[in-house]
Amino acid sequence: MAAATNLITDKLKGYNVSEDSAVYLTLGDNFYILENSKEFIKTKHNFQFIKYNTSDPTSQKSIAATARDDSGKKVVIVSYPVRSGITLTQVIPHSRIMPQQGAWVLLLVLLCGLIFALAMFITYSLDKNISRPVAKLRKKIKAISQGDFSIDTTLESDSELGMVGEGINKLSTNVVLLMDRRIDDEKRRRELEYRMLQSQINPHFLYNTLNSIKMMAVIQGFNGIVEMTTSLSHLLMSVSKDLRKVIPLRDEIALLDEYIIIQKYR
Repeated sequence: MAAATNLITDKLKGYNVSEDSAVYLTLGDNFYILENSKEFIKTKHNFQFIKYNTSDPTSQKSIAATARDDSGKKVVIVSYPVRSGITLTQVIPHSRIMPQQGAWVLLLVLLCGLIFALAMFITYSLDKNISRPVAKLRKKIKAISQGDFSIDTTLESDSELGMVGEGINKLSTNVVLLMDRRIDDEKRRRELEYRMLQSQINPHFLYNTLNSIKMMAVIQGFNGIVEMTTSLSHLLMSVSKDLRKVIPLRDEIALLDEYIIIQKYR
């Protein structure tokens, strides 16, 4: 049996065993404790070590479990099957494991905090670069639909939504220019209508005046004045109202006769 334990201690040379932990060797129903990392001494224990399937121990893996020692302290038992009937077990105080668990918990908390901070940053970025510009664009489009074509420079930026905002501002400018052009065209049209109305009023005033002169001449018996005013009225009416491009020869001769009558009294 000593040869078997010596074989294992040779394998454990250089393995550092701390003072607060212990290494046990199970050979069948006998238990040995490793002293000074040199030799195993037969001993008793109060731990329920893990038993393995002796038919194929090499297929087993290390198993860890918790227990309590004689003083009631919590310990961690790690067992490894060496071969059939031989198990190597190390007992480690649970207090040595807790700092590592605390470090893992702290790391997990830090990781969760980092993920939360990253999520908040992404949310803020999305809100700043997408949600807010989209809300401004919707507000501006609604204002345009209500007749507000003012330019909002806050919509413009180097982003794609900023380019959309720039396009909306250009659209507002073009609409304002188009409306101003339509207003100017309407003003010119009304002015032209007014001038046309004036041009129609002035000949009527002249015709009425000539007719009045003609009537006075008829009453007073001035036949020459009657004939002259009649010819002048016909001549002016033909020139101002006749828009035909081609005038018949008969009408041309009639106008020429009226002109000759006027020249006769000059």
